[in-house]
Amino acid sequence: MSSFTNDAVTTPTYTDLGMDSTGARLLQSPDGKVIKAYEWHRTQLTMDLVVTDTSTGSIALIKRGAEPFKDSFALPGGFADLVKGEDIDETVLREAQEEINFMGGTVTRATFRANAHRDPRGYTATCVYTINVTSREGFKAGDDAAALFWIPINVLMELTQETAKTFAPFSNNNVCGFAFDHLDILQEVLSRNVPV
Repeated sequence: MSSFTNDAVTTPTYTDLGMDSTGARLLQSPDGKVIKAYEWHRTQLTMDLVVTDTSTGSIALIKRGAEPFKDSFALPGGFADLVKGEDIDETVLREAQEEINFMGGTVTRATFRANAHRDPRGYTATCVYTINVTSREGFKAGDDAAALFWIPINVLMELTQETAKTFAPFSNNNVCGFAFDHLDILQEVLSRNVPV
């Protein structure tokens, strides 16, 4: 059994099932689902989105509906469709529409992260974007987002990976802390005064 960790996140333990014919490592999640994890040389490009409701000072978070990190909070986002030649700026608009029903607006690049321990499926690089909204109207969970929540910025800045597991809005909704390194990303973006 393998466990992937970084300073802020310990992922669930996955059973290594070996390699498939495409070179992907097959991992079985705790709930029995098999996912593909590519070797580190196959970097996957992702994007994450920090959506701020400026009228309430809160951030949109999704509850993940799929492994890895099922039932954990995450920033809306996902993988760039490199097979179709999707640009990362196109990815942010597509994923925002699919996951939280965001239909357009100005997004700003905020930061970039890449390392071998962000995601148990393999080496991922993420481009983080920010966007401000003045209303939550029309926002809803979709695609692989099981739910959408708006959490006050001041509360998010005080959380740690451990305290997030018992934070009332999370624990009352069967949420298991934060996925990936999303709490670190969120706190970095907010503390650097990146325009949100």
